[in-house]
Amino acid sequence: MNEKIMQLYPNTNPLVLDVYKGIAIDLIVSYLKNINVTVKKEEIEIKYEGALLLVICNAIEGKNTNNIKQMSQGNKSVTYGENKAFIISDDVKALLPLPRVKMMG
Repeated sequence: MNEKIMQLYPNTNPLVLDVYKGIAIDLIVSYLKNINVTVKKEEIEIKYEGALLLVICNAIEGKNTNNIKQMSQGNKSVTYGENKAFIISDDVKALLPLPRVKMMG
């Protein structure tokens, strides 16, 4: 997976990539735990590679662009986009399992 990200973002420092990957894995594990899906950290890269890649790519792009969505030169107008760095956005949720309901009894 590191090779895929390095191809997409060749100027990314490998150490930064490792840190982002660790944060993204923790984020996905936490989200899955909240929706009653049990998974080990080691399984995330295999089972949910697409979601993991998307979280990491969102973080890299947010860092590279400072979340600037639109910029104007005359009168200096700047519009910031949604900060997607290290969040489980709807596009990431679409790649993860649906919530499970625990039954009492």
